[in-house]
Amino acid sequence: MSVFTRPKRVKAGQQKRWHYEFCVRGVRYRGSLPEARTKWQAEQAETQIRQLAYQGKYSIVVNAPRLTDFIDETFLPWSKANKSSWRNDVSRAKVIVDFMGPEAIERNHSRDDRKVQTQPLRLDYLPWQASQQGFCESRD
Repeated sequence: MSVFTRPKRVKAGQQKRWHYEFCVRGVRYRGSLPEARTKWQAEQAETQIRQLAYQGKYSIVVNAPRLTDFIDETFLPWSKANKSSWRNDVSRAKVIVDFMGPEAIERNHSRDDRKVQTQPLRLDYLPWQASQQGFCESRD
């Protein structure tokens, strides 16, 4: 079962809260179980939620924006207003959108993150050959 407590250490006057996390058909379900006081109660509640998810009766409606919309409407304007290195963000955003695709942010799974880490960056040149290719201008 995938139930766990948060926070791990409970301070005086603070209550331990149980959380669940699982995937069904590529959709990630996670949330808190405020009514559960013991691990057994948390596992029973998670089992009920998992059964409803398998039956298709438990669905989380998320209005997650598409990745391109988020980058164009939220991230890049914030970056231009608050960062001096915003030009780097613009160029990196193009690469990320090309790789991840235009689908909703919720649909990009951790499998895609692993794919990003394992796939090498394909360049027509090696980074140390950039000056030979004319990409770096001399300061003279």
